[in-house]
Amino acid sequence: MIGAGLLKLSSSGRRIASCHFSRWQLEIYMKPNYDAMTNQELRAYILRHRDDIDAIEAFFARRSPDSEAVIFPPAKTE
Repeated sequence: MIGAGLLKLSSSGRRIASCHFSRWQLEIYMKPNYDAMTNQELRAYILRHRDDIDAIEAFFARRSPDSEAVIFPPAKTE
């Protein structure tokens, strides 16, 4: 689907107004339920929608504060 449109009709069936949306605009209006996604689904969604800060925050919020932190040594430059 490239785009979608909304069509408003009067009670007699005559067209009053119409509005068309691109796929990108539809995704803005139809925010997914991040809580219903598995970690794998949410990660895949984030990789497809890298600008969705809400999804990234939801993904990081799932990390348990009791899980072991991974500490990396500082990078060595020559």
